[in-house]
Amino acid sequence: MKRTWIPLTFILSAGAATAQTQTAEPPARTREAVDNAIQATLHSVTERAGVKPRRVLFVGTFHFDDQGLDEYKPTHHFDALSERRQKEIAEIIDRLDNFDADVVCVERRFGNKSSLDNQFNAYTDGKLDLGPNEIHQIGFRLAEREHLEGVSPVDAEARWHEPVENPETWAKENDQAGKLRNPLQIAFFPVIQERDRLIDAWHLTDTLLAINSETYRETSNGMYLTGAFQVGDGESYPGVDGFVSAWHNRNLRIFQNILNASEPGDNVVVLIGAGHVPLLSFMAQCTPEVELVDLIDVLGDEAAETGESGGETE
Repeated sequence: MKRTWIPLTFILSAGAATAQTQTAEPPARTREAVDNAIQATLHSVTERAGVKPRRVLFVGTFHFDDQGLDEYKPTHHFDALSERRQKEIAEIIDRLDNFDADVVCVERRFGNKSSLDNQFNAYTDGKLDLGPNEIHQIGFRLAEREHLEGVSPVDAEARWHEPVENPETWAKENDQAGKLRNPLQIAFFPVIQERDRLIDAWHLTDTLLAINSETYRETSNGMYLTGAFQVGDGESYPGVDGFVSAWHNRNLRIFQNILNASEPGDNVVVLIGAGHVPLLSFMAQCTPEVELVDLIDVLGDEAAETGESGGETE
């Protein structure tokens, strides 16, 4: 896909031109006024460049059929195939349908595309019963509802710094072992355990809205910046150059895959582990080629009452 690169000088000149045509005065010193002024400037940039942004909706989720691959082992017992959960999933598909997705992206490596295509075709031909994982239960069902040819795998393998210094070893050798047991990280584990309890108790829609809320996203993402991340001395950065750098690299690659799996003007649903959403949504907010749609504007009660799909633009 051909990318459009917009030089900074063009952005500044476009902004200056917009400001001159609209008003000679700066905006009022309020958050809303400043944001509106900048939004108008950025809108003029995309219009001049002939770019129609993609509308991207992140559906951050827990893994319905967790395989125990992450450090934290969940304690919830989510049976996606139960009558209760099937009803809840059907309601979610109905609401996501209002978004009119052109592309459904899922958390699988690109190398799995052939397997996913075969599974999806077997499902739509009535030859495959869906499994309990979220890719089948939400990804496949939504793609079928939207009459798509399949789902798009966008996960990627991270690239690690080489050689990688072990933060734990380095900390113990450099009198920083105390950073390895950060009290914030220890205190956050009960929050995750409470999340697991709520997964069991709540309607799936409520759980998804909770773990996609701005507060939850910021807090969970902030945990990556505590503890071992802070191990280092200004010359060596084992806490930065290890897992955290690889995590950011993986998400940058995922975001590129999302852009390459879609076209300008597409409505894109990204079904992915909730831990990825803070970084991916930040990238989406910073990208002139993307309009970020908040999940609550699609799954929330107000969206359900109006049948709207998160503020679609012409």
